[in-house]
Amino acid sequence: MRKAANRVRVAAQLVDAATEHRVWAEQYDRDLDDIFLVQDEITNIIVATLAGRIEDAGRARGKQKGTKDMVAYDYLLRGRECLNRLWCSGLGTYTKEGVLEARRHFRRALELDPGFAEACANLAKTYIDEIDANWSEAPEAALDNAFQISQKAVELDDADSTCRYALAWSYGFRNQYDMALIHIDKAIALNPNDYHSLCAKSYFLALSGEFTEGIVCSNQAMRLNPFSPEACLFSIGIAEFGAGRYEGAIRAFGEIANTYPLWRSAYLAACFAHLGRDEQARTRAEEVLELAKTQMAMPLGSDPNDWHGASACLCQSPEALENFREGLRKVGLSE
Repeated sequence: MRKAANRVRVAAQLVDAATEHRVWAEQYDRDLDDIFLVQDEITNIIVATLAGRIEDAGRARGKQKGTKDMVAYDYLLRGRECLNRLWCSGLGTYTKEGVLEARRHFRRALELDPGFAEACANLAKTYIDEIDANWSEAPEAALDNAFQISQKAVELDDADSTCRYALAWSYGFRNQYDMALIHIDKAIALNPNDYHSLCAKSYFLALSGEFTEGIVCSNQAMRLNPFSPEACLFSIGIAEFGAGRYEGAIRAFGEIANTYPLWRSAYLAACFAHLGRDEQARTRAEEVLELAKTQMAMPLGSDPNDWHGASACLCQSPEALENFREGLRKVGLSE
């Protein structure tokens, strides 16, 4: 720690004691107006960051072991690594190959240890990822599996935040946002520094019509981890749109590079249409039609009460959903 005038610089590093190899290092510069606030802020950032760094180190060790020497935890790490390696940024989701390979590893972990709650929760998450993908051939069956397995995970360990997280998403995809919020709140209470849970909560709040609260929650997640998933920005975009703040929605969606590209373009088209920026609205509408050829099973407009009621566009606020549809109608994306 170094101090100059009213500024303090704190340097932190994580070292593997066995090898003396530095795994991670970071530097924090802050004002000293409130030393306790500075301590809390830096502590929260470090705790949130270290979890990922330690997990990455564990994955690396797991990959170095031979398959015959694997224990249940190694299969858990391998499953997570599959998803990280086979993330498809162009679709903003996991590939079919990644999800199915990860699922095999999680099932193997459970074969070795049927009471392994975290493996159970991650198995449920593969079905959640399938629901959210365009390649699923049976999304309803995937949702049933996600719900049953995540319930089992919570039964195995109701104090594991990952189990609560999986169950929250299972409720979310059943459009039961009240129950989703109950379980995501429990996940946050168990692990307050997990930005994934805060980001999920912001999404559930936005879709529930709690727009201001959703934005606050997303910003909190991004303060914990500046490199948090773009899903946080997506939630802000939905919330800003739902509140009728189209310029704010455009800013949020404009910062997104890979997440939900079709829905991102659809929301942007609706935003520009409502603002009377017709040329930009048409450009985004063309993007939607092009993306729909590969990312949707049915052409846009063939059933306007169906296609845009799916995935990210589900909303408990009738006004927000109708406003979205009206924006799409203005650019010919809905009847």
